[in-house]
Amino acid sequence: RLVRDHGLWRLPRLAGGGSSSRMALEVRTLEVRDGRVAVAQLDAPAPRRLAAAALDLTAAAAIGPRGSDLAIRDLHFTPRGASVTPVRASGRVVAEAGGAIRVTDLRLATARTRLDADGQLLPTREVGGRLALVLDAGELRALVPASPLRTNVVATADASGPWRAVDLSVQTDLGTAGSVRGHARADLGARPLVYETSAAFAALDPGAAVAGLVRAQANGRARVRGRGVGLEAPLAYRLALGRSEIGGRPLSHVTLGGRGARGVHRARGRVVAPAGEGRLRARVVTGSIPAYRLAARLRLDHLEEIAPRAPGWAAAEARVVGRGFDALTRRAEAHATLLGASLRGVVLRGGALHARLDGEQLRLETASVQGPEATASVTGILDLGRQAVDVTLDATADLRPLGERLGLPLAGSARATGTARGPLTALAVTARADLEDLAYGAFGAGRARAALELGGVGAAEPRGQLRLELTDARVHAYRRRTVTAAGDWQRVAGADRAGLMVTAAGDEGTADRLAATLTRAGSTRTVTVEELVGTPPEGPPWRLIRPATVTVSDDAVKTDGIALAADAQRVTLAGKLGRTGESDASLETAGLELTPFCSLAGRRCGGTLSLQARLAGTAEAPRLRATVRSDSLSVDDVVLGTLTLDIRCEERKATLHGLLRHPEAGELRADGTVPIDLAWAGARRDTSGEPLAIRVHADSLDLRFAHALAPGQVREAEGRLALDAQLTGTRVAPRAEGNATLADGRLVLVATGATYEEVRVELAAAGDAIQLAALHARGGDGSLDATGRIGLAGGESAGLDLRLQLHDFFAVRRPELEAALSGTIGVGGSVRAPDVRADLQVERAVVRPAVLPAQDSVLKPDPSIAVVGGPEPQETPPETPAFVRALRLAVAVRIEHNVWVRRGDADIELGGELKVTQAPGEAVHIVGTIRLLRGWYVFQGRRFTLEEEGTITFKGATPPNPAFDVTAVFKNPNYRVTVHLGGTSEKPELTLASDPPLEQADILSVIVFGKPARDLGKGESVALQEQALQLASGYVMPELRASVMDTLGLDTLDVEMPQGSGTDRRGRVSVGRYVASDIFVSLAQEFGARAGQAVAVEYGLTPEISVKGSTSTRGESAIDIFWHRRY
Repeated sequence: RLVRDHGLWRLPRLAGGGSSSRMALEVRTLEVRDGRVAVAQLDAPAPRRLAAAALDLTAAAAIGPRGSDLAIRDLHFTPRGASVTPVRASGRVVAEAGGAIRVTDLRLATARTRLDADGQLLPTREVGGRLALVLDAGELRALVPASPLRTNVVATADASGPWRAVDLSVQTDLGTAGSVRGHARADLGARPLVYETSAAFAALDPGAAVAGLVRAQANGRARVRGRGVGLEAPLAYRLALGRSEIGGRPLSHVTLGGRGARGVHRARGRVVAPAGEGRLRARVVTGSIPAYRLAARLRLDHLEEIAPRAPGWAAAEARVVGRGFDALTRRAEAHATLLGASLRGVVLRGGALHARLDGEQLRLETASVQGPEATASVTGILDLGRQAVDVTLDATADLRPLGERLGLPLAGSARATGTARGPLTALAVTARADLEDLAYGAFGAGRARAALELGGVGAAEPRGQLRLELTDARVHAYRRRTVTAAGDWQRVAGADRAGLMVTAAGDEGTADRLAATLTRAGSTRTVTVEELVGTPPEGPPWRLIRPATVTVSDDAVKTDGIALAADAQRVTLAGKLGRTGESDASLETAGLELTPFCSLAGRRCGGTLSLQARLAGTAEAPRLRATVRSDSLSVDDVVLGTLTLDIRCEERKATLHGLLRHPEAGELRADGTVPIDLAWAGARRDTSGEPLAIRVHADSLDLRFAHALAPGQVREAEGRLALDAQLTGTRVAPRAEGNATLADGRLVLVATGATYEEVRVELAAAGDAIQLAALHARGGDGSLDATGRIGLAGGESAGLDLRLQLHDFFAVRRPELEAALSGTIGVGGSVRAPDVRADLQVERAVVRPAVLPAQDSVLKPDPSIAVVGGPEPQETPPETPAFVRALRLAVAVRIEHNVWVRRGDADIELGGELKVTQAPGEAVHIVGTIRLLRGWYVFQGRRFTLEEEGTITFKGATPPNPAFDVTAVFKNPNYRVTVHLGGTSEKPELTLASDPPLEQADILSVIVFGKPARDLGKGESVALQEQALQLASGYVMPELRASVMDTLGLDTLDVEMPQGSGTDRRGRVSVGRYVASDIFVSLAQEFGARAGQAVAVEYGLTPEISVKGSTSTRGESAIDIFWHRRY
């Protein structure tokens, strides 16, 4: 019988009160045959019974004053009550009276687990031995169900050496959880114990080895050395990880090191990962009430490595000081500073966190973030004991720049406040939001107010209310003076119920109303609409004929019927849409006027629409039948006539019959079968290889409808189209037969703005290609003619072979550019990857650029400056289409003469030759020279004439960085001033010269004021300084810098061109002067990503030591002490 005493298993004491050390016992032979030993663990929550059956044992034992000796010659048995294979064991163990222990040939094995041991432990003398273990995790769990081990273990351990220098080596293979190799050396005779250990691990995955631990792939080394065991004992450690992964996050490098002695522990750590870098410093003083101090710095340059949906960067630092860890003694204070961040394009300039922990109470003194477009702050208290909070939020945002950064069409300003109070199991939340001049795409409102109240959040039956008020609301042509909405929600017995009431009133007419109830029980949601009245622009009010209910469950969406009416117009929807099973639904419209609904979408159209559609079948194989008729159809003032369309979709194909007919605009007819899979459940089948058959026929069709189909590309279109074509084959390998002609055409494209007349097109299709027999168009006094072939086989891989001939063709007419071209263009390659080669001559052109190189600073707009009343910001350009990225381009452009750059302050004739090339997937390269033949332009308010030919040379850089060599002359009665622009567009150089010769400052003064600097008044000198700074900030002008310093009595004038990119791009212009022999004053203008002004005063205490104080409009101030030593 075994007894558990204080967590340990013990044998019962002998009746005599113990055993005598003088007693000797020797068992020369002990044999057991077919024995059975049963064990019952009775104090476990679920009592367990284990047994060793079919037990055979041959052994000997001796117990005496000199020690004990146990020899097992053979032991084997079959376990019962646990999934463990039969066990065999043998070996000898000797324990001497002096404490020595010897183990000889000890073996313990099952079919999956094995333990081998040999060695000796001789106290104060030496240690030697070896242990080998193969442990099956499944057999261990069979014996110890609570074991968290999840992988098999293969390990060996070797120990050797004298008592004062024992070496221990361990090698462990954890299978898929990695491997560990370790070494330790210990002085077992020292008091306290002295030890030093090291370990190396590869692909170590704690979570795969032990349940509940973090998953990882760790590679690195660890080292620990110390004297004694305990918090007061001296200790030093270091951990270094190479490329690893922890919790699914990759790490490039990790180091952690520290030491402790006399209860004081210090540690430093550094983590480098693809997302960024972090550093940590810690100090802990042990004792009855431990004290600690932590400091951390974090720089995450790639947040998308942590959260793929939140790209950006962040930089922060934090420190924590405190004492104690239990609820009665803990006191801590935390400070954190957000140095900057950008999240999905939203910039945060800074932030701060200050929190105090006092026992059970965590007080958030402040938590705030600030950015150019938004600010937010939170304060409050969290009671850890009662699990209750009292938190307040305040936030503001300028929505237009915020929307630009997010790529959303937002505008307006917003302010929001909120509170959360009460226990976490019954939280009360309130929120208020006020928005002014709100806009999102086509939606807008003069003012919007929202109020939210939630109660019992975290409890079994929460509830809430939402109130919304809008004034001057609009969606395209739909406008309402006021819109109010009220919603109430409550959860009872696990079911949600919400009511919604919306009212929208205009200046006249019937107010729009919506009254609905929403319920949710389990996975079933029900929407009941009691009342619906809506009046679209230019139309009568629509009303819900009777209350309607829609039920959404896991298997279907059902409604008994939704019926809407407006005068004679009707819309009816009824039936079931099976999400997984059968469907039976119908939709009917009668006499629907299109004009009001097109106005809601911001388009202009007219006519009536009648529709009858029925959906049947299953979610995996739906069947659809629809008949559409539209009379008097018009789009954007283009009258299309009558449209009829009949569609049948079943068995993964659609059969259609369509007719568009107008007594004057002609007729377009389409019939055929198209493979299509409408299934919304189950496996979808690829129909790209299924056969198709479509026939299209048109007689004298008026092409004015093309503008309605593509308003963003076609401004105007006219002409008559005759078409008779049949398309067969498959979508991936189509075949076409037939022909098409366009006569008396006229076309105006949005992209070019030019009008192309006398457009004539002749197309013929024969199998796998479309032959362009002729394409002719007149542009201005010139023409364009084209022929070629467009392949159909292969879809986007289909081949192109087009040839275009231009003769004085007026191709572009836009405000910024007009151009007429001659030459040839060839288009080869494929639809997916075109190959364009052209040899063009510009016959005449007028270019009206927004900026000339010598007239404005080359600096880009400062994103930190908000321009009030300026032009609307341009939309973010769309992503480059895939076929443009795959484009191969080789274009030669020649300019003989009659190409002018014209503005109110410039008139320059150009010539030259350029070659424009692009390889697939690469940027465009431009090589060649633009010559400035003659003309004039205005520089610093004076008209300069080109008296000699200038050049702008492109050398193929990406992005283009052309080199300038332009000289112009300005004359007045006393001076002839020459300005030369050299350098490149990224680093332009400006040189001033005069006849008679003058200093650079005097030349600039002559240009600006008509006289040298020595003749200027005080106000004119200040203006000259400003002009010099403006030029110096845009050009490299070392001579002008020195001259202005001498002329105006400045001691320094420094210019730093913008460097870096993004938020780090910045430049600086500064001037300074000694106002006394030991006092220097400087003023600086900073531009780029962080614009501002700065002023500094430096005072020389001694020739070697000076003190400098500085401040800037960005809120940065500093005091510096300088020590100068000249060697």
